[in-house]
Amino acid sequence: MTCYSALFEGELTPMSEIEELSFMSSADAKRCSAVDEIIFKHLLDEGLID
Repeated sequence: MTCYSALFEGELTPMSEIEELSFMSSADAKRCSAVDEIIFKHLLDEGLID
């Protein structure tokens, strides 16, 4: 998995194969797959989320 970050102004809209967009924090990690939980922990440890 690759994680990207960027500054953005405007409204994000799902299109094509993207059905839904959501903003998540480390509190949402249990909603994801096991590998995503590992990624969320890494992002939290690096100060990139929350």
